[in-house]
Amino acid sequence: MEIELTAQAETDLVEIGDFIAKDNPSVAERYVRRLRDRIAALREFPEAGHRIKKRSNVRALVERPIIIVYTVNGDRIKFCVSGMEREVGRKLPKCLGGSMETTRAAQIDWMHTPA
Repeated sequence: MEIELTAQAETDLVEIGDFIAKDNPSVAERYVRRLRDRIAALREFPEAGHRIKKRSNVRALVERPIIIVYTVNGDRIKFCVSGMEREVGRKLPKCLGGSMETTRAAQIDWMHTPA
C-alpha cells in the first residue's frame, strides 16, 4: 500500500510539533513520531480509521487531541490534513476537492461523526 502525505498534511505535522515544542521539545518529537507511526501502520490496516459518512473512501484517524483525515483509493492512502477538530473541519473541503456541494456535505458529515 502506497502512502502519500499532501503538502498540507506535512505542514500540519510540522506545525503540531512546533506548537508542542514551545513547552516541551522532547514531548513534541515523541508525539509527532507517534503520529507518523500511526500513519505508517495504515499500510497494513488501511481501514483502521473510522469512515466519514457518505464518503466511504474518506477516513479519520484519531490520536487525541489530533485528528488525521485520509482517503483510501485502491492501493493508495492519501493523507490530507491533521489538526484539532475545528481546524480539520475548515481544511476538509480543500483536502477533498470536488464541488462545493460535495465538500459542504463532507463538512456536515465530519461535524456529526463521533471521534
